[in-house]
Amino acid sequence: MLSNNDLKILQWVKSSEGKQTYKLFVENQQTLAACQEENRLKGYCLIQMQKNKK
Repeated sequence: MLSNNDLKILQWVKSSEGKQTYKLFVENQQTLAACQEENRLKGYCLIQMQKNKK
């Protein structure tokens, strides 16, 4: 049985924001992992992101 919070998360994942976030994570997974290992970056990391097509 799913909790209310689980249902909210599933709804968010299906939303355009959730889909964009997942895409950003997948496309930048190696960069994000490297940023976690690098202490010199002090928690900051640059990722690639495509512009929205209008």
